[in-house]
Amino acid sequence: MTYDLSGPWADWSSWYNSNLYTAGKTMPSNGHPMPSCDQSVQTYITAGIAPSKLSISACFYGTAWTGDTAPLQSITGATTLDITYEQIVDKYYTDSAFQWDPDTHAAYLSLSATTQLAFISYDSPQLCQDKVNYVLTNKLGGLMCWNIGQQYSHSIGDQKSLFESGLFPTKKVETFYELLKTVMQVDIQSWYNRAE
Repeated sequence: MTYDLSGPWADWSSWYNSNLYTAGKTMPSNGHPMPSCDQSVQTYITAGIAPSKLSISACFYGTAWTGDTAPLQSITGATTLDITYEQIVDKYYTDSAFQWDPDTHAAYLSLSATTQLAFISYDSPQLCQDKVNYVLTNKLGGLMCWNIGQQYSHSIGDQKSLFESGLFPTKKVETFYELLKTVMQVDIQSWYNRAE
């Protein structure tokens, strides 16, 4: 599982929900590496699991933290709440709040510390595209998404529908039936040729 990588747990700090890389970041309390999709994949490969048997996740929701405004902050008194991508874009997203961590490949919103939900970690369209590229580059078995019903149905500025981010590169999907049809018609030959 490469989502829900953090929470208000003992000896933790605020962190991303599903970042692609660890980028040398460590837990302030004990110096252990912070989790990432890549770290999880590499752990399984080191244990002898073939890359073609592994997948990573694209998350159509985010984790909102109360009390923190960025990653690697103290979580004393902090709580988390899962919110849909649609809620993130409709209720919280602004260009000024948007942050991109180029080292960990993580997107988040840093809101005022006076707001109830001040730090929201989520998979932006750019992160979803980066995950698609990671899967192809590392010849993984695939990319899963959780949960299709939580994605945004249309674009607003740079925060476009996650389906338009490259996860499903064939065409815009309007209905669940069209989604299934689109997923089933992905160019299978290109997918298999990625290993060559």
